[in-house]
Amino acid sequence: MSVKAEQAHPTRTPTPTSPPEPTPAGELVALWYKQDGSERYNELAKRTRGVHDLHEQGRGVIDFENLSAALRGAEAHQEIPDAPTQAVWANAQKQTRSGMADVLSGSSLALMPLPEDEAREAQARGWEKIGKGLAELKDLDARFRAFGIRPDVLKDPWAAYN
Repeated sequence: MSVKAEQAHPTRTPTPTSPPEPTPAGELVALWYKQDGSERYNELAKRTRGVHDLHEQGRGVIDFENLSAALRGAEAHQEIPDAPTQAVWANAQKQTRSGMADVLSGSSLALMPLPEDEAREAQARGWEKIGKGLAELKDLDARFRAFGIRPDVLKDPWAAYN
């Protein structure tokens, strides 16, 4: 084929910003997202990322009040109407809640403080779980985007990481 023929009929390649074709599951997930799901997701991702970042910076974190409130809001909200996506959402919540419990059980605020070595192990285990919860939330973002859902730039909890 000559160069002129190729130039006459260029092929279009899809761009990463092209929205996918809507599917019934995608439409239901988009509806969930629009009906306060985005607020629940964004708040949980923002709060989880915030405490995780502080921990990664070596700062002691035992105040989970805002993260707990975001988690309660997420847990109280309706399920995502797509089973694989809901499984990721539920696991993110489970990992985050369990991680917070482990971190707190290893702190001096625990009702029955653990011996020092057990406390360190509990906190390490807790931060690992919170990290897994954060990874699940990031995976959930990718699932939303695959369904054609694009967060508002001002509310995107991952904007600083893109």
